Amino acid sequence: MNDIAKLSKFAAIVVILLIGPVMYVVSRAHSLTHAFSRINVGDTPAEVTAILGKPTNGVDQNRGNSDVEYRYSAWPLPKVWVIRFRNGKVVEKTEVSSR
Repeated sequence: MNDIAKLSKFAAIVVILLIGPVMYVVSRAHSLTHAFSRINVGDTPAEVTAILGKPTNGVDQNRGNSDVEYRYSAWPLPKVWVIRFRNGKVVEKTEVSSR
């Protein structure tokens, strides 16, 4: 095989290996955005996790005006979807961008 054919094959392999992770991040962000829009004030934690799944960044207790805060993210995107609960109900939901 000549050098151009080897280089083309190597470039194709690199592109294929990069497309998978990029597509995962893009689809994760899209699905979180869509699911986040389905969350309503008054929903319970069980309803939220049924729609969004387990929080990606853990659960914080006693955050400001809420009892519990769930955070979802799609690393490396600089966006976090935050849902705050008080007395077992959603009281606020926000999208936070670090840009």
